[in-house]
Amino acid sequence: MIVSRHLSAMEGPRVRAGFKPAPTFGLITLLVATCPLTAFAGNDDEILIGTQGARLGGAVTATVTDSTALWYNPGAIGRTRWAQFGASGTLVRGRMDTLDGDHDLTLSVVPSTLGHEIPLPNDWAFGYGIFTSQATQSSFDSGRDTYNFGAGLGAPLGSTLRLGLGVFAVYETRPVLKALSSFASLGVHWQPTSSWNLGLAVNSPRMLVASSDAGGTEPLDPGFSASAPLRVRAGIAHDFGRLAVSLDGDVQPALRNNDAAIDRRLVPNGRLGLDYELDEQTRLGLGLFTDLSSVRDPMLRQHFYGVSGGVETTSHYNLDANEPAESIELSAFIGFRYAYGDGDQLSTHEFGINLGSGLRF
Repeated sequence: MIVSRHLSAMEGPRVRAGFKPAPTFGLITLLVATCPLTAFAGNDDEILIGTQGARLGGAVTATVTDSTALWYNPGAIGRTRWAQFGASGTLVRGRMDTLDGDHDLTLSVVPSTLGHEIPLPNDWAFGYGIFTSQATQSSFDSGRDTYNFGAGLGAPLGSTLRLGLGVFAVYETRPVLKALSSFASLGVHWQPTSSWNLGLAVNSPRMLVASSDAGGTEPLDPGFSASAPLRVRAGIAHDFGRLAVSLDGDVQPALRNNDAAIDRRLVPNGRLGLDYELDEQTRLGLGLFTDLSSVRDPMLRQHFYGVSGGVETTSHYNLDANEPAESIELSAFIGFRYAYGDGDQLSTHEFGINLGSGLRF
């Protein structure tokens, strides 16, 4: 969509600078008022989930080892054999929109990830979490927010192959709609050698369970239809020693659902991540990513192209013999994200400072 980023209920106070009521506000308002409902949908990957995803631009389908495995690839749940917690978010997230030489700046705070992974007997593992995949901000109190609540299991299929299944409930809000939907995710992780990792995750179509279209003020009404298409995501990574390179690609087919006012085109995306081990406690990461729009009308599309990176440090502590765990690891992450939104009507610069932490034991 052209103007689909807004302050969500989870975000902190917003600061707006340089806003010019005319002609920008009037023109954008006219565009929004005359757009079909699909134009209000933000792109699908506007938030990088977790610290590893933020460090590598989301190129982690084959390499994810933190508590976001449930989100990126359920087949990787339990790879590390650790119990672990993880939390992350964007301390400062900004968007600068430019239209006809006029500018509008919006700043916000976005909590994005809270995950927990628990090892089970026989190398099985259970994971659950909350993941904010969209927290849209713009010059208006409108847009789209998407919150995903999930749980899943991972299990070994031999010494080098793991399989996982996740189930998600999704709550999303839009200017004239709030909806509850669900989808399942099947993931496979394969490590054929110590230096190669491959991952595959398939998300089922997201099925609408209940919705309200009376400005989002009425109770949710039952209903059952597709609100997002199938998504297939594949990744490959090679470890060169201190440097690991990962490559991800995914595709979502077109979807048209007149009852739910959904009309999406085919959407491919790609990501590249470089992960460097500076020493035993410190990793540096850099990622390139795309976040393309599913909107069919080229006048209303806005494709995003971005870069992210950061540093993650880990501290290891041995525990006494009478403690339940032999040791614990504490990690901290700080990073950045920048994306440029290219659209026929609007150009956008997005920037953010990402923070996160984790605990393993």
